[in-house]
Amino acid sequence: MAEIKLRDPKLEHYFFHSLLDEASALLNFLLHQWYVIAIAAALVVSCLWVYYPSPPSKIRIASGQTNSTLEVIAKRYQSIFAEAGIEVELVTTRGAIENLELLQRRQVDVALSQGGVAVESGSDVVSLGSIGYQPLWFFHRGLMSDTDNLFEVIQGKRISIGLQGSGTRIVADAVLGILPQQARAQITLLELPAGDSISALQSGRIDGMFLVAGAESGNVQALLATPGVQITNFTMADGLTRKLPYMEVVKAPRGSLGLTPITPSSDVSMVATTTTILVRESLHPAVQHVLLKGASKMDRAESSFFERPGGFPAFVDKYIRRSEIATRYLADGSLVLERHLPLWAASFLTVSWFWLVAFVAVIIPLTRMLPSYRKVMFNVILSGLYGRLLRLYKTSNDVGDSQEARALKETFDRLYSEIRQLWVPKGCTTHYGHLLELVEIVARRMAQLETRFPTSPSPQIELERA
Repeated sequence: MAEIKLRDPKLEHYFFHSLLDEASALLNFLLHQWYVIAIAAALVVSCLWVYYPSPPSKIRIASGQTNSTLEVIAKRYQSIFAEAGIEVELVTTRGAIENLELLQRRQVDVALSQGGVAVESGSDVVSLGSIGYQPLWFFHRGLMSDTDNLFEVIQGKRISIGLQGSGTRIVADAVLGILPQQARAQITLLELPAGDSISALQSGRIDGMFLVAGAESGNVQALLATPGVQITNFTMADGLTRKLPYMEVVKAPRGSLGLTPITPSSDVSMVATTTTILVRESLHPAVQHVLLKGASKMDRAESSFFERPGGFPAFVDKYIRRSEIATRYLADGSLVLERHLPLWAASFLTVSWFWLVAFVAVIIPLTRMLPSYRKVMFNVILSGLYGRLLRLYKTSNDVGDSQEARALKETFDRLYSEIRQLWVPKGCTTHYGHLLELVEIVARRMAQLETRFPTSPSPQIELERA
């Protein structure tokens, strides 16, 4: 049996010679056509700058009232964005509605809002999803001793429903709006900010107050720590969600808010809306990813008191258009490339992968033009060398003394050295051979001049044929 040759020196030589030839072709392109590379690079940078600018170094978040749940969340985002190298400025407002108004007027970049806040049709505002529950609490001083019907108890009482434009006011109006107008007219409704409502309830100037906030809110914690202030169990919570479809039922089990004393003293049901992140559709994808990643991080934290099956972030409000970035995030999870690349780079590759694939699909056929290009470039170089040799030959006819002959000979020697060092791409050896034939003709003319005008000895030129 004939022995099989695993290695063929000729094949290896051809392979490495081909690699060297390709590398030389590329280097030749870069040396002679650097301006093409510069123009292409400038176009790419310009397109990236226009269509995908770098993430902003600072953003503004509308954070609601002082000590509110929205402010607590916004402060957490300050720390999360600081890790990503982005500064966050918090803008204090009256609540969810003003947050949305500031976003629509482009005075903030992010608005922490809540379910039930309507966004105008055709607006460029989109939702990144809901990131947590905000229950409707009703704090009071012993009003529920005889009946569990909240609406009967608050007849004739002084009740704070929050400022116009606040998240509390939106939900309180919706809940009280279910009552007949005659029954609502019998309640003394006071428009007070959360801080003033707490002070008024603690001092006995009002009988109860509505408050939309998470369990981590400073306002909720202050009320829970006030002796004599109790939490209302919404026994009709399931019925309320039938009339207010953007709300869900949440529960605070007995003792879950405190053990000394036991708070609440029994299981408490409440209706809850959700905290929603609203942004303009044009907000940089990297910033949207930080917001979504931060929401997932906060949902996993122990401070998330009211849990949701499936967790947050999630699209709960069906009436707000969804961000495409958030839709992909909730479907695919966090960016895989974040583990290896900066956030902006990972976000860019995630968003622009289609265009990168398209670019590669276009550039590969263009690279096949390189062999033709290098032949053209080599012919251009040959044309220049041919011209210089012909000028030398014609000039030799006019030489009149040994000094001119020596100068012409030195010029020829330099040109010949340049020709010997010339890179010859595959497929161009025939043209190179024709050039060497002209070199030989000119060399003979130089020898004739040396005979007519003797000069000092010089190294003899060895001519090569292709």
